[in-house]
Amino acid sequence: MFNYSKAVIGIIATAATILPAVTILSLISTVEAKETLAFSQSINTGSNHSLTNKLPYQIAQSSVGKFRLQTGTALHETGKNFDFGVLPNGDVVAIKKSQTGSNSTEVHILDARSNYKRFKLQTGTALHETGSNFDFGVLPNRDVVAIKKSRTDSGSTEVHIIITRN
Repeated sequence: MFNYSKAVIGIIATAATILPAVTILSLISTVEAKETLAFSQSINTGSNHSLTNKLPYQIAQSSVGKFRLQTGTALHETGKNFDFGVLPNGDVVAIKKSQTGSNSTEVHILDARSNYKRFKLQTGTALHETGSNFDFGVLPNRDVVAIKKSRTDSGSTEVHIIITRN
């Protein structure tokens, strides 16, 4: 059986080598099911382009269609110290793990209604700066889930939920 998700990731990874050197949010609609494939991309200005390691997607067994949106955002270029998530309303959550002004892990939410030209939230959190031993996810209510995979005090994988709303 053909693996559509791997094919789409391959298409996107190939496209990453020709896209402009900015942080881009791309929303791709599938042709038949009209579902959306959302991904955020961190691009360096050099020749080494990279996608973030999280790629939320829904794919029908059909080919990928045209971009619904491809635009620069209010967020500067990003690197390995960022992780991304997408909320149910389309807002993009950028999680800055290190090299922050607040000396903590930071949450930056790009507003979908502004076509990602404005931030809904930019804040430091109660979580210290983090590294590659952390993975992040975003809950539908905007809370950020930090999963500490190694070098933990408990000797086990730890879950930290960061509240990002009032």
